[in-house]
Amino acid sequence: MAKPKSKDVFTLIKSLKASEKRYFKQMFQSGRQADKKYVLLFDALEQQQTYNEAQLLATNARLTPEQLPNLKAHLYSRILQSLRLYHKTTSSDLQIRELLDYARILFNKGLYKLCHSRLQNAKKLAHKYEHLEIQLEILKWEQYLLPHLIVKDYQNKVDTLIREATQITERINHINKLNLLNIELNTLYLKIGFVRDHQDFQTVSQRLAQRLPLREEQALLPSEKIALFQVYVGYYNFIQDHEKAYTYAQMWVDLLEEHEEFRLIRIESYIKALNYLMNAQERLFYYQDLQVTRKKLRSLWKKPPFPLQAHIQIKLFKYIYVHEFNRLFLLGEFRTGVQLMQKIRKDLEWFITKLDRHSQLILYYKIACLYFGDEDYKEAIIWVNKIINLPDIALREDVHNFARILHLVCHYELGNTDVLDHYIRSTYRYLLKHNDYHQFQRYILQFLRGLNKTPDIPLKERFCWLYDHLLPLEMHPFEKRAFTYFDILAWLQAKIQDRSVGDIVQEKVKKQM
Repeated sequence: MAKPKSKDVFTLIKSLKASEKRYFKQMFQSGRQADKKYVLLFDALEQQQTYNEAQLLATNARLTPEQLPNLKAHLYSRILQSLRLYHKTTSSDLQIRELLDYARILFNKGLYKLCHSRLQNAKKLAHKYEHLEIQLEILKWEQYLLPHLIVKDYQNKVDTLIREATQITERINHINKLNLLNIELNTLYLKIGFVRDHQDFQTVSQRLAQRLPLREEQALLPSEKIALFQVYVGYYNFIQDHEKAYTYAQMWVDLLEEHEEFRLIRIESYIKALNYLMNAQERLFYYQDLQVTRKKLRSLWKKPPFPLQAHIQIKLFKYIYVHEFNRLFLLGEFRTGVQLMQKIRKDLEWFITKLDRHSQLILYYKIACLYFGDEDYKEAIIWVNKIINLPDIALREDVHNFARILHLVCHYELGNTDVLDHYIRSTYRYLLKHNDYHQFQRYILQFLRGLNKTPDIPLKERFCWLYDHLLPLEMHPFEKRAFTYFDILAWLQAKIQDRSVGDIVQEKVKKQM
């Protein structure tokens, strides 16, 4: 094992949960002097807010500069050892790896029957939880071991090993092809967002048709089906076919719920499946179903089946709050959403720093829309500016584009006519540059530009003109993506009828549900 960098052990300690810290200390708080020194160093590093080696040595006389590098390296290894043991009971692959380690030791000692027994135990677990790569490794050890055992029907045993290895290799290759296809589609989605036009649709559909490995679904293992469902959910979400996205997300959730032990070891996949299912339910206005799925997601946070890893906790927390915002959008309860936002804002701003760039972008936009719906346009601009000021505009170009549209509308609502022309020209150039100047954007910019050029036309008449032109786009296969981000039709109706956006959305939702 390579020697860790000077600060690595400090970073590792800071990542530990309280239960993991207790487990480590229980392991190494023995009577041995060396172990006590590791715990001393552990405690000293844990107490520091930022890593400071000079302070560490100055406040701990038992630690010397000569000893410290080796102490840190050994402490790093011991923490990893304790984590491995701590998580073994909830990690099937760690249990199997331990059995393989024992099998290797027994093989090296020439205890072939005992080695065979351990391998069979490992094989049963690997088969039960569909750890295909580990199954292949076990078969390799069985091949090594076979010449050392006296077995009947030796040739049949060899043939069985060959057949099993071939089948497992085919399944691994199948899953790898599906996972690579999913990554490829997701990479394109992260760049452009929902398909913008027929050319985008053709590109995405052709990639799916060319790269999708064809196998009978009935013959697939659950792990293969999960990989397949993930590809389909991603694809149908990409092209905004929400009915089919819902179908495959539901199949994904049902499969994992049908196999409880399988679900527990793939808890991250289950959380992702619930997220995709809720996305589809929100877009299809399946509110009662959404409430059921929401309870499942929240129960994993309140009563997890076992201690969840930090990255899974972050993902779960993100989904819970994103879908809570989505639910409030769906119901038009923007005031409730703002009150929630004010309550959790400090924690949420810290949490956002832990998210990947894409998740940050989506959350910024949803929060901006939340404040817009509550008619707090100044606060909405603050959150939109977080998107506009992000350096990486190659990520979700669609969200960047619609954020600029929302930015314009907010300035219009605030009566900032002195800067509106500047922002209109800037947005127009931006949309042209990023090849996203479609009908929706044209009508919005035409409406805003006309406010100064033809001031004699009554304002309500202008709103009616824009509403009449945008309404048909809501059903257009590519233009409808704009309404996923921002319900501008509800805003226009509110202006025409002198009502709040929340009232319009609530009225619309009652009809759709």
